[in-house]
Amino acid sequence: MKLNQLAVLTSISLLLAACASGSYQWHKNGVSVHDTDSQISKCKYDIDMARDVSTEKAKAMLTNCMQKEGYRWVYR
Repeated sequence: MKLNQLAVLTSISLLLAACASGSYQWHKNGVSVHDTDSQISKCKYDIDMARDVSTEKAKAMLTNCMQKEGYRWVYR
């Protein structure tokens, strides 16, 4: 019985810790989440117009596009 309670408490603790952790995202001071999402979409559209771009190259192009617009990849 006590082993089951310990397992349940451990599972709940791990679940709560996972929910509380942050993540990386694009950020620019004074810019809303909606406007940030719009900029990401614009950059992805531009990348999609290029032909035969590898996944690694597409990631680098997205980073360059967002940084060019003044965004930074930050932990929040």
